[in-house]
Amino acid sequence: MEINFNQKKPRALIIAENKKAQEIKHVLELRDEMLTYNIDKKLIKKYIDEQYEKINQVYETKIKKYQENELNKQTKNMEKEIKIKRKKAIEFLLKNKTYLEEKKYNPDYIKKYVEKQYNEINQIYNISNIKNIDLDQIDFID
Repeated sequence: MEINFNQKKPRALIIAENKKAQEIKHVLELRDEMLTYNIDKKLIKKYIDEQYEKINQVYETKIKKYQENELNKQTKNMEKEIKIKRKKAIEFLLKNKTYLEEKKYNPDYIKKYVEKQYNEINQIYNISNIKNIDLDQIDFID
């Protein structure tokens, strides 16, 4: 078993785990106290099972909320990266256009080239398809 000290657990998960452990400890203390007062074991088991279920539901809710927040953060970061890469791609296209104009290429050819490349850039860097985009695959060279 290898321990990785570089990877820390997120604070939200640690808090949720600690809260769950505290609540379980409290339930176990109540169970012990009920046993000392000779309460029916079936009632104790029923109570303990209900409490475990409640504790686990709260814990799972917190975990899901954390995961949703992380997913939202990742999506926002990807949107930023896409916008930056789209901007670089457009700058690169403008450099190509300038180069072609300097070399006195046919203006119709330049116009068609720019339109085609611009449409392709818009298609590739479409934020609505953010889940389908692999940012490493669409790197443009500056």
